[in-house]
Amino acid sequence: MKKIYTIFTSIFISTICFSGYGWGNTSSMSYKIGVVDYLSVFQNVPQGKITLDKLKNSLEPKINKLKEESDSLSLKMKNLKKNAFTLSKKEHELQVLSINNEKKKFQKKVIQLRENEIKKERSAAKNFEISMQKAINQIVKSEKYTIILNKQAVPYFSHNLDITNQVIDIMKKI
Repeated sequence: MKKIYTIFTSIFISTICFSGYGWGNTSSMSYKIGVVDYLSVFQNVPQGKITLDKLKNSLEPKINKLKEESDSLSLKMKNLKKNAFTLSKKEHELQVLSINNEKKKFQKKVIQLRENEIKKERSAAKNFEISMQKAINQIVKSEKYTIILNKQAVPYFSHNLDITNQVIDIMKKI
């Protein structure tokens, strides 16, 4: 997503720079620029909530299972520490080895869940971005914008360039 913002910014800057140097007939062109706050759109449209709910619902059971495993592992470590003086050296070593193996398996599961979560977040973000792009394209076509920038990629802009609310209104209808 940052690459897209960089590309937009580069296009915008190069267009402005080249327009003053007589490269083509761009100096007579007028530009209509809009700015969108992607985060605000995400937070204020139903698609954003739906996206978050889907992620939460798909990951919550797995997270709960890992939490149970973590609690079980903690209890085993606590019991081992409590009973360490009553165990033979061999029994103690076997339990430590068993707990360490469980820790490794648990850590692998946590890493696997995190990787799965990242994949799902990327997929959800892509789907959301597609629907947001459709809304932006509607505005671009109807109001003849030359370029739309992400608010986070622009250090300053006049608030009359902000089309965030228009995007939100369109996405609420989709």
